[in-house]
Amino acid sequence: GVLREMPDVSEWEGFHFGGSVMENNGRDDEDRGGGGRRLGRVIHPVREPLRVGQSGEAVLVPKTKARPIHSAEAEDGGATTRNNANNKDDSPCVSSCRPAHLAQNKFVSLLLQEASKRHSQFGDENDSKIIAENGNPSSNQHSTRLRYGEEVIRISQHKNDDQSDNHNTPTHVSVHTSSGESHRARYILAADGVHSFARNHCGISMLGDSCMQNLINVHLRTNRRLSELLMRSQRRACSDHDHDDRAMLHFVYNSKLVGAFVCHDGNEGEWVLQIPFFPPFQTMEDDFDSKTVESMIWAGLLGDDDDIHRSLRQDGADSEANDEDMDFEILSIRPWTMSSLVAQRYFDDSGNVVLVGDAAHAFPPAGGFGMNTGLQDAQNIAWRLALLLHLDGMREEDAHVSVRDKHGMPPSDDNIHPSSRSFAN
Repeated sequence: GVLREMPDVSEWEGFHFGGSVMENNGRDDEDRGGGGRRLGRVIHPVREPLRVGQSGEAVLVPKTKARPIHSAEAEDGGATTRNNANNKDDSPCVSSCRPAHLAQNKFVSLLLQEASKRHSQFGDENDSKIIAENGNPSSNQHSTRLRYGEEVIRISQHKNDDQSDNHNTPTHVSVHTSSGESHRARYILAADGVHSFARNHCGISMLGDSCMQNLINVHLRTNRRLSELLMRSQRRACSDHDHDDRAMLHFVYNSKLVGAFVCHDGNEGEWVLQIPFFPPFQTMEDDFDSKTVESMIWAGLLGDDDDIHRSLRQDGADSEANDEDMDFEILSIRPWTMSSLVAQRYFDDSGNVVLVGDAAHAFPPAGGFGMNTGLQDAQNIAWRLALLLHLDGMREEDAHVSVRDKHGMPPSDDNIHPSSRSFAN
């Protein structure tokens, strides 16, 4: 699903720095005016598997390049990105997985679809068996264990049945939701986000920098005409080659906007804009109302010349082949705080509540460490819980060691530093 939904690698291997998303390189034979000056472009080695000894850092594309280069080429005017003489094609790959790029809202949708499909495979008989084992009769009204759109409002822990005096009796956890239901289980994997109710309930503190920067997140969608203009402007003919220098990140600096556009899918018009925000000197009401943000977006996409904006948009509307003006829709405008935090511990005192994902760590978005570390969290704890719950003859104390041993600790501490460094650079 991810490979099917994600855009072509040419759309996300590069980052641009300049006056706007649309480039104006000053050539006289441009079919349109507009756009800001391109200051630089970097590309990342994502087309081929990264090999041992190969640098994974982005490489600055020389301005004198007569033809475009992609992430399979980089240094020395088009030489291979292998920057180590000992790094040959037969060097082992760092990972069996290749990099991928997909907007989080699309990825979450795919996860929900997969979860629904997997849970639908369980019939009422299986559900009844699970309910009987967990002692949760209230769930008998449902044919699936998947709940979506419910909020956990309370967590309670208790010994099982009437054996509370037996210290070997495992503790169970009940979660109570906003729908009025209760669900009882042996373990709870709390993946409830950076403001985790479960983490706060368990009294687990977060360590690190809680406020690296404040930003405004603007989710927008460009219509067909504007999407075509923006993507076409990055696929101009250059010499005898097709010039394709599309980018995922556009760092924009002009008189009306300093911000970063994230192009999740340019052909589908899926964009996010991040704008620095400086409270208390700025407020949402005074500085980021919808009209002001709309003006910032136009300046960031097409440049800060209002006359050229109007000309470009009117050209699109007047063309006989066009049935709509160039435009975009603002889907949301929200403030957020970038932080660099890791939970002091991943387990509560009983060992029955485990933090996963953003509930356990909050990284700067640079490098995609947050989502990837969250997925590693889930894989890391899943096999340990399987070992604990399903292996016959394993003693309780030994099983807990297998779940919580230091060799299997999640990679949050390792990933927090490169994510912070990527943001700082």
